Amino acid sequence: MLRALGVNVGANSAESGSPAERVLFLLMLVLGLYLLSRRSDVLVRTFKANALLLLLFGYIALSISWSPMADVSIKRFVKMVGALVMALLIVTERNPAQALRSMLSRYLWVVLIGSLFVIIFVPSIGRAVNYDGTISTAGICFGKNGLGQCALAAVLLASIPIISEGRGGMDFGNIAMLFMAVVILLLSRSSTSLVVCIMVLGILLLIRGFATLSILHAGGTALFTVVLLVAVFALAESVTSGFSIRGYVIDNLGKDATLTGRTELWADVWTLSSDRPVFGHGTGSFWVGDVGVSKPIMDTYTWPPNQAHNGYLDVIGELGFFGLALVIAVATYGLFAAFRMLPSDFQYAMLRIALIFSVLLLNITESSFCRITHRVWMFMLFAVATPPIRDD
Repeated sequence: MLRALGVNVGANSAESGSPAERVLFLLMLVLGLYLLSRRSDVLVRTFKANALLLLLFGYIALSISWSPMADVSIKRFVKMVGALVMALLIVTERNPAQALRSMLSRYLWVVLIGSLFVIIFVPSIGRAVNYDGTISTAGICFGKNGLGQCALAAVLLASIPIISEGRGGMDFGNIAMLFMAVVILLLSRSSTSLVVCIMVLGILLLIRGFATLSILHAGGTALFTVVLLVAVFALAESVTSGFSIRGYVIDNLGKDATLTGRTELWADVWTLSSDRPVFGHGTGSFWVGDVGVSKPIMDTYTWPPNQAHNGYLDVIGELGFFGLALVIAVATYGLFAAFRMLPSDFQYAMLRIALIFSVLLLNITESSFCRITHRVWMFMLFAVATPPIRDD
């Protein structure tokens, strides 16, 4: 990040990373642990409320022992722990809902305003050259997908008060963020973020529509509807001939049948992952430039992939099916915890539900699960982390 802004941060490589950024992450981790230690009155209850999340991180730490690049795995895991500490700091606040909204709002305002500024006034920074020579709008996120993901999060953050309260949620800040986020989402031309945005907004509207009857029933109905739609989609794809729903959607999004080469990459990643499918190759060992497990893939493609463009496949590659089961279990537990929260804090619950569904959907064509401090993985941690029950 610092290097992209033109700051000299010293040697940088896929194995060692940037020395300056390592120091920065370490300082933030130490500060976060110090602040967390000062909240000892709620730490035990916080750990109990997030036992499954801590189990996932414990397994990730254990996977270092069978990683072929243990030194790289350790460095990446330490950064990942920093993200967990930040999530625990939020849920141990007196008002975790307000803490999450404030943190997301400040971050997203910086991204939206900064991106719009460089897109208009500094196009050499606001636009990125893709591997095929085409130009895309990147803002300050160094890629159209990153910009689209931030715009997606901003649309959801601004929409939830409006969906929940109607006119009562239409203050100037929400309307301004929503307008700017929609504009940037369209400018980014990130098809995945746009589709996910529409789907998640539909889920939130469904929950709100059923809330007048039973809020808990609304959450369960929303989850059931998503599962039902996926099942219907799969059934339709298998029985229809001469017409493909998936192909129709892809064509109208301006994509090719391989999703811009993703399906070919998925096959290659699966071939390497299938060598150790149960426990994987170890955290942080798969995508390490041209020296990691992915080296055969790096030697094959003219453009240098640094992810599988499918988070589920990447988890299998590093943590195996056991790790994937834990990731899905954490997400599922977070969803049901958010559903249970609907009667007591409707907007906070809606935000958690929106973020979890967004991450699960985004990872179909992008990869963020367990990816150190990827913004989407951070959104996931902030959403699944459950506040402890307080005595007062």
